[in-house]
Amino acid sequence: MAILVKVILNKNISVITGSDITSMILRRGDFTSFKILIVGAPDPMFSQIHQGLNSMNTNISHVCPSFGFIDKPDEVDSISDIIVQENADILFLALGSPQQEFLAHFIKPRLKKGIILCVGASIDYLTGKEKRAPKFIQAMYLEWLFRFAQSPIKRFRRYFINCPQIIYYLLRERFLSK
Repeated sequence: MAILVKVILNKNISVITGSDITSMILRRGDFTSFKILIVGAPDPMFSQIHQGLNSMNTNISHVCPSFGFIDKPDEVDSISDIIVQENADILFLALGSPQQEFLAHFIKPRLKKGIILCVGASIDYLTGKEKRAPKFIQAMYLEWLFRFAQSPIKRFRRYFINCPQIIYYLLRERFLSK
């Protein structure tokens, strides 16, 4: 994305991945006073994360919807009610795209406080379930290619059908906005 913005809009942007943000917030002592809710981590993954924090932050909870929950209105309502009741300062939606964005849009008007972070597979990377790209690949903004090489069937549609739409929006911004 940073490369596209540079080429199309001639602007440099700073990039920080959802995985890096998630790791930073969960591992830094600065956030121990915050109430954190992770949506999407199955019980074993949540336990692994919580143990890895060495009890730095005991104010972390989680809820894990079923696969395909976004197409089940009753479950979306149930998960939304839990999120609202938790009243978290930081809400990690680790559900994958576009489910996490749909849920964020749905629950945002109901929240009284906090920030919503759509962090995709960041929990998978934190727990080692999936492997991050080497630093030099990340520095070249090619982590997406590394991920695609690891599981092309899972990511083909997102990377080559859905994501290229961003090029249209960047071109529109470049040529139609003042």
